[in-house]
Amino acid sequence: MALIKCHECGNDVSSEAQACPKCGAAPQKEKSKKPDTSQNIAISCLVIGILMAGWMEYMDFNRIFNAIVTLLVMGNLYGGLLKLFAADKLANSKKL
Repeated sequence: MALIKCHECGNDVSSEAQACPKCGAAPQKEKSKKPDTSQNIAISCLVIGILMAGWMEYMDFNRIFNAIVTLLVMGNLYGGLLKLFAADKLANSKKL
């Protein structure tokens, strides 16, 4: 049990109290100190983009472009196969 200051009158109040004994104000809820993930994601994307741009400048652009297109096509094929497998598994489970 710790003493905190009332946000209304400044009186010392127990951290477990439902209200300030002097003015009756309810304690303020503490703000959670969670990191801003959207800012972290934006910074990560920016850093990755800069690194990729430098790498593409260093390497042959056509070779990099072909590799990226190949990865995208393979990813789409793999995703399609997963969907088909999941649909087949779902259909088989409904038959039982």
